[in-house]
Amino acid sequence: MEEKKEPIHFTQAYDLLNKEKDLDFFDLNLEFDSRLFIDPFLIKKSHIDKEQTLFERFGDFFRFAYDKSLNIRDDEEEYLSLKALLNFHEPKEIGLGYTENSNEGAGPGPSFANILFNFFVGNSAKRLIKEEGLFPNGKFNPITLQIFIDDLGSDGLSDITANLIMDYLIEYTQTQCEILGVPMKQLPLQSDGFDFEEMEWKGGAYYNLPENPLREGEAIILVPKRFLRASETENDHIESKVKGILSQDPELSKRFSLFVNKKVSDISMEDIRNVFLNEESIFKRYLDYLTEVRIRPYDFEKDILKFLSIKTYSKYFEGKDIPHTIPDCNALFETTMEFISIFKDHCGVTDGWKDLWTWENGTEHSPAREAVFGRIFRGMGFSYFHRIYDVTFLPEVGTGNGSLDFSVIHGRCRIAIELKRLSNSSPKGVPPIPSYRHGLERQLPNYAYLHHATHAIYITAQHYTSRYSPKSHDDNRALELQAILPDVEKEMKKSRKEFKSLHYINIDVSPKQPASNI
Repeated sequence: MEEKKEPIHFTQAYDLLNKEKDLDFFDLNLEFDSRLFIDPFLIKKSHIDKEQTLFERFGDFFRFAYDKSLNIRDDEEEYLSLKALLNFHEPKEIGLGYTENSNEGAGPGPSFANILFNFFVGNSAKRLIKEEGLFPNGKFNPITLQIFIDDLGSDGLSDITANLIMDYLIEYTQTQCEILGVPMKQLPLQSDGFDFEEMEWKGGAYYNLPENPLREGEAIILVPKRFLRASETENDHIESKVKGILSQDPELSKRFSLFVNKKVSDISMEDIRNVFLNEESIFKRYLDYLTEVRIRPYDFEKDILKFLSIKTYSKYFEGKDIPHTIPDCNALFETTMEFISIFKDHCGVTDGWKDLWTWENGTEHSPAREAVFGRIFRGMGFSYFHRIYDVTFLPEVGTGNGSLDFSVIHGRCRIAIELKRLSNSSPKGVPPIPSYRHGLERQLPNYAYLHHATHAIYITAQHYTSRYSPKSHDDNRALELQAILPDVEKEMKKSRKEFKSLHYINIDVSPKQPASNI
C-alpha cells in the first residue's frame, strides 16, 4: 500500500543529509509556517557586508513613501499610487509567520496598507520627521513602525523585510541549491521585490528556483538562519517588548519612569509613544540597546521551541507495530489512545520532560510555552498517524470559533484533542475562570461540537507536583478537572447525540532524577 505524504522539511524533500549545524539556511517545513520572523536588526548585524547594506533599503523605501505622502493633495491617483506602494504581499514561499496550521497566512495585505497610508498622510509621520524620530541621524529605524503603528507585530515587520530584500533571497536560494545539488525549475513569484532604481514593485516574473513537492508550481525561498528570531513572548506585543528591554537597562528604565512619573510595569503604549516623541535621547538609547544587545538569532541546533519537531520525530516510530488501516471508529479511538500513551511516556517518563522546561545554567527554570507542548505532540503525531493509510491527523483545526488543537479523522469518526499547561491559570471567558479549567469546561466542548467530534480528549502537562514543588504543586488542579469531567461529558452528549466519550489525561512533566540517583 502506498504510504501517505507527510509534512516534510526542505532537506527531507530533497534527500539532504546535512546536519543542522552545517545548514546556513532555515530548513523550512513545506506544509506549515513556522512562528519565526526575519528581523531587520539581525540583517544589520550580519557578518556579510552585502547583507548589512540591505538594512539601508528601509530608509530608501520609507523616505520615498514619506516624500510621496507630502505631495498628496486631493488627487485620487496619488492616493491610490501611495496605497499601492504600501501594499506588501505575504511571501508564502519562505514558510514563516503566525499561521502554523498552513502556509496560507493573510500577510500584511490591503488593510495594513491602509494603516501605513494613514500613518504617513496623518500627523504621526510628520511629527516624527520633525523630531528626527523616524529617521534618526538620517537613517530609518524599522522598529519605529512597530511603536507608532498599532497591530504591526513581528510577522508584519518580517513580511515587509522579506519584500524589500526578496531579490537577495532569490539569489541566495539559487546559490545554496547550486552548492547542494538541489534541482531548480522556472517558477513564478507573486512578488519578486522592490525595484530601487524605478522605485516600484515587481511581480509575476519567473525564476529558477526549487519547487515545493507538496504544492505543484509553488517556489521555495530559503532564508539565512542569521536573519531569523523567535518572538520573546507568546503574543509578541510591542508593549511587552519595550517593557522587557526597559527592565534590562536600569538607567533607561529610571529615565523613562521619571519622565512619565510611573513605574515601568504601569506604562501604556500612549506613554511609550509620548516619551519617544518628546525625549529623543531616550528613544535613541532604546534603539541602540535593541540593536546591540537584545536581538539574537534563533538557535536551530538547540531548537528549544521545537520548530523542527516534525523532522526530529520523523523516525520515532520506525519498526514499531502500527496498523496500516483502521476498520472502524472504535479502532480509531483505541489507536489514538495508544499513541497518547506513547506520547505520555515520552514526556513524563523518559527525558522528553526536559523539552517542556526552560533552562538556566543547567537547571530547569520555568515551564516552556504551551506551544512547545503542542509542537512536540504535532511532530510525534505526524510520525505516528502518517503510517496509517486511512487516518488523517490535523493540527489547529479551524472551527469557525477559534481553533481546535488537533483532530484525528477516519471517515465520519472524529476525535478532538486539546492541550493545556496545568500551570496556566490566567483568567479566560465570561465569567472568567482559570485557563486550565476553561479548556476542558468550555473550549473543548465548543470545538468538539463545531467539529462534529465523536470523541474528545483533554491533555494537560503538569510541571509542579507535591514531590517537585510542595508550595506550588498543581495536584489539586488535576483532581479538580477529573471531578468536573462527568458533568462536562454529560452536557456534551446532550448537545450532540453522536458524541460518545470525553477523556482527561494528565502528564507529569516535573523534573526527574537521573536513574543512577533513584
